[in-house]
Amino acid sequence: MAHVFRRSCIFKKNIGSFTEFLWTYSPISATVGRRFLFSDEFLGLESYRRQRVVTLEKTGSSKAEFSSMLKRSMEKTNIVFTDDLKTMVFQAESDEDLKTTIEMIKSYAQQTRHSYSTFSFGPVVMRMFYYLKRPDLALDCFKDEHLENFFDQRSSHLVLLDMLLVSGHYSDLLDVYSSVKAKYLGTDKYPNDCTTLALAALYKVNTPEAFKTALELLQELGEHSSVVVPARALAFAAYFALGQGKPDVCLEILESQNEEKFVACLNMKAMAKADLDLVEEAIALITSLLYKDIPDYIKIRQEIFPETVEKITKAVERRNKSEVTHKFQIVLKDLERRQHLTFQTFEDFIFEPIVRKLAMKGGFKYRQRGNMQRQADYINSLTPRKRVGLSDLE
Repeated sequence: MAHVFRRSCIFKKNIGSFTEFLWTYSPISATVGRRFLFSDEFLGLESYRRQRVVTLEKTGSSKAEFSSMLKRSMEKTNIVFTDDLKTMVFQAESDEDLKTTIEMIKSYAQQTRHSYSTFSFGPVVMRMFYYLKRPDLALDCFKDEHLENFFDQRSSHLVLLDMLLVSGHYSDLLDVYSSVKAKYLGTDKYPNDCTTLALAALYKVNTPEAFKTALELLQELGEHSSVVVPARALAFAAYFALGQGKPDVCLEILESQNEEKFVACLNMKAMAKADLDLVEEAIALITSLLYKDIPDYIKIRQEIFPETVEKITKAVERRNKSEVTHKFQIVLKDLERRQHLTFQTFEDFIFEPIVRKLAMKGGFKYRQRGNMQRQADYINSLTPRKRVGLSDLE
């Protein structure tokens, strides 16, 4: 589960020179910088940045004076106008700005508690904290009893949870997820994106206790037939099982997943079978990539990862049969020739951003999601599409 692809000496001479080449170089992980799961566009951070630029252009040099004026007004009347709060949320920067903004938020929440407001501040406030890298303040506001129901929007939950994942506050993320579940009834208490982030956090905690919690969550989800667990969430749980030395549990988690569609599923199944010394089945899985007839214009990632090669190699060595070794060597060379081998680590792969956006089509907004949807759009438009990362694992 390392972030850096390190040099390894696990390959014996009988595996051949290609595998030695495969592990000779040490490129840094393809994922650089912050580790997030959802794109800035989908979280609304891009639109927040744009509006922030517009707001700062309007206030200009009077920004500090405007903030001071609002602070004095708050002390006198404790009344907050919607437009004033909007301005502060989009221009806050210093600790003093944030203190004033939070005071305004609390007053505004009290003002609108029993009245209808045309603007939902919860998601925008969370984006402000995300932009300013203040997960501590975001968490304090979410837990503040004076702001009860202020952040009761799915988008607020999603932005907060992603922010906590990025900042490494895994325990806090799980607490927030439990709080979100407690607010809803039935299947509404298991929002897909929040569940994915919760399982990502449990994976990052990487302890036997966290693994037990992950399995309990999957069991809880399985009790609701109408709840469809996102494939990305299952990927975290299954790879977590492999890391905990539970390949049988990994296969059980992936039982409902089709490796024909999801390359992550194929790799994890191959790794699990290799750990169980089912060498022939593991080799058969990675060999299946050689016989898939997929047009070049449909950009689906069909790759075998270093961890998969490593686990199968060790299983081949344990089997210690020349015919198995020879077959594996041939398969590896064929996979390399057809560009099915990658240096990217599997962990970096499953943590690639989930790219979604709201678009206009036929006069209606729809959520563009999933690799199958992208393929259909491509065929309809006949326009080449850019290859994306884990787009098939939502």
